[in-house]
Amino acid sequence: MFRITLIDSSTMRLSLKGFSLIEILIVLALSSSVLLSAFYMLQHTSSLYHHQQQRLHAVATERYAQYLLSKSIRLAGFLPCGSLNQQSTDLVAISTITPPSWLTTPIPNSQVLKIDYANPKVSYLTQAMHSPQSELHMSPKLTIPKNQWLVISDCQQLAFFSRAQPLQQAFPKHSMLSYLETQWFYLRSSTDGSGTALFMRNQTGESEELIDGVTQFRSLFSIDGQHFVTSNDVNSWRNAKAVEIQIHYQHDLTQDFIVRLRNQ
Repeated sequence: MFRITLIDSSTMRLSLKGFSLIEILIVLALSSSVLLSAFYMLQHTSSLYHHQQQRLHAVATERYAQYLLSKSIRLAGFLPCGSLNQQSTDLVAISTITPPSWLTTPIPNSQVLKIDYANPKVSYLTQAMHSPQSELHMSPKLTIPKNQWLVISDCQQLAFFSRAQPLQQAFPKHSMLSYLETQWFYLRSSTDGSGTALFMRNQTGESEELIDGVTQFRSLFSIDGQHFVTSNDVNSWRNAKAVEIQIHYQHDLTQDFIVRLRNQ
């Protein structure tokens, strides 16, 4: 038996109501605010990360430049069997010089630091020289490139020579030979042209950019190990005991460090 029940449609209440325009606008405003906040936070985090990476790179390059400067300064005046204080030579170990001819655009108020030393890797004569023109028999073998200076010493006498200016005296067996290294530290326009940078150049003419954003490079010298003066006040470079390096960067940042000379 089936029962049929009739339902009056007037008694039915169908909820056909949607979101109002005001509610939609409120939701859109809240969503936009959340998205904008997330975007700005992401942008700030990215900017902070980029800044930290730049700072880490700057610190690394500053330490690298300080390492190279310190290494070269400690070797200043180094010669086989001793240093400038024990050898009779006119070699100036370390000094500030007027801009050389190859530095066509020097930076005002900045110095050029020139450092000379014998390479610690030495070779030895395996046979005595009978005359200054004798062939050099040495081990290990050292080639003599054009314009390359060498130093030879038997711990009693010392001489510098090159292919253009050969030896004027003979040396006995077991005398030590080494390349004479020369390095310049100076400022010039950076490689990318964005400003000025600190460069290092060797005796072969090869240069390397060490730090960019450098506005001034200066060096001071100490005779007594405590007080530092300019190069004009140094009477004898053989008496120099330490060097103070001052590097000024953009945004008024300064890096100072002191290096004692190896010959002291």
